[in-house]
Amino acid sequence: MPISHTCLNCRRELGHIRAVPDPHYGLGVVVCPGCYTAVVRARHPDITFWRGVRHVRKSLQRIVLVALFWALATGAVIGMALSVLPLITDGTANYTLPSFASPEVPFRIGVVVFMTLLSGCIVRVTVPHLKFPLVLGIFLLLVAFFLNVDWLATRLMILVSTLVGADADFHMLPDAAIKRRFLVYPLLIPLILVGMAVGVMFNTMIERGAGKGMLRIRRKRRKRRARLD
Repeated sequence: MPISHTCLNCRRELGHIRAVPDPHYGLGVVVCPGCYTAVVRARHPDITFWRGVRHVRKSLQRIVLVALFWALATGAVIGMALSVLPLITDGTANYTLPSFASPEVPFRIGVVVFMTLLSGCIVRVTVPHLKFPLVLGIFLLLVAFFLNVDWLATRLMILVSTLVGADADFHMLPDAAIKRRFLVYPLLIPLILVGMAVGVMFNTMIERGAGKGMLRIRRKRRKRRARLD
């Protein structure tokens, strides 16, 4: 039911008449069909305020959901990297061939491949409006940072102790352990790329399936707001 709106001259009900924006001032104007008086229609400040609050709330919800999915995807990739690390590298930071004699090894490798592909797909689906290289770069930086966060934290504490002149003994990871972690990247990056490509296809399917309906709904909303129903 439309909000009541009466003519200032003859008190005729104008709520059922749509307001047309004035081309000069941009205000919604309704012409009374009885006395032909032009009446300005504007939204109440409280309605505008609470609509803005709802928009902000929805934006914050989207940001929280995207951050949650990215955190899960980053944690999954890091967990898979640490899981497959003993299978493909040795203590001297060199590649080694996994032992497929044990039935556990193919299963673990399959889980790593599946979870990495799924993580790349999730990352791409959650931010379809960003460019592909930007999403890939940010995700790889996050994975690299949190995969080596213990080494970075230790280096930072050593630097702070040196600056303040404190005498502290920190246990540093050996260089071979850090090099072993970086050996996983050439194997993870192609899987992440394939997963993000699958995410692009999912976005295309979603846009084709629900895009037309959403466009119709948005078009109706724009017309309604433009004419100040």
